[in-house]
Amino acid sequence: DQMYGPKEDRKLVIVLVGLPARGKTFTAAKLTRYLRWLGHETKHFNVGKYRRLKHGTNQTADFFRGDNKEGVEARNEVAALAMEDMLSWMEEGGQVGICDATNSTRSRRNMLMKMAEGKCKIIFVETICNDQDVLERNIRLKVQQSPDYAEQTDFEAGVRDFKERLAYYEKVYEPVDEGSYIKMIDMVSGNGGQLQINNISGYLPGRIVFFLVYIQNI
Repeated sequence: DQMYGPKEDRKLVIVLVGLPARGKTFTAAKLTRYLRWLGHETKHFNVGKYRRLKHGTNQTADFFRGDNKEGVEARNEVAALAMEDMLSWMEEGGQVGICDATNSTRSRRNMLMKMAEGKCKIIFVETICNDQDVLERNIRLKVQQSPDYAEQTDFEAGVRDFKERLAYYEKVYEPVDEGSYIKMIDMVSGNGGQLQINNISGYLPGRIVFFLVYIQNI
C-alpha cells in the first residue's frame, strides 16, 4: 500500500465533475486503465448506468431540469446508490473508485463527501471545455453512442434533445471550489489547455496529476 497515512486516506475516490459532453467518461476510462497498470485495484462506477437500470433509457431532457424535483431526487438517488456500491467494494479490498457523473452542484458533491467521511479520501476532477467545435463533435458522438438514444430513429432530434438537456445542466452548474480538486481546462482540444490543482498531496494523487497533464497525448 503506497498511500500511507490515516485509514481513510488509503482509499481514494475520484469524483468526476463537468457538464455533459466534456470528456468525463473518456477521462474515467483512461484513469482506470492507468491506475490498474500501476497495480492499484480500481473500478469505474458510471452513474448513468445506474440511472438507466432504475429509470429506463427513454428519459427526455425534462428529466434533467433543475426545477424538476422528482428528476433531481431520482438522479441523486442513483448517485447515492453508485457511491454505496463503491464504498462496499472498497470494504472488500478495492482501493480507487471512480465516480463518473456530472456531479454539477455543490449539494450533490456535499452528499458524496458526507457519505465518504471517515471511509476514504475524495478528489474532484473537473473537466471544462470551451471549444465549441470540440463540444459539437462530442455532442454528436454522445448521441450516436449513448444508450439513452438507442431507440431514437431521428438523429438530429436526438441532438436537439441532448442540447436541451445540456442547457438545463448549464443553468444550475457550480464549478468546483471546495475540497481537493484538479481542473482540466480545454485539455481535450489538442491546444495544450490548462491544469489547476488545489490541496493535492500524497503519492497516488501526485501520480494522477502527472498522468492528467499528458492524458490528451495518450
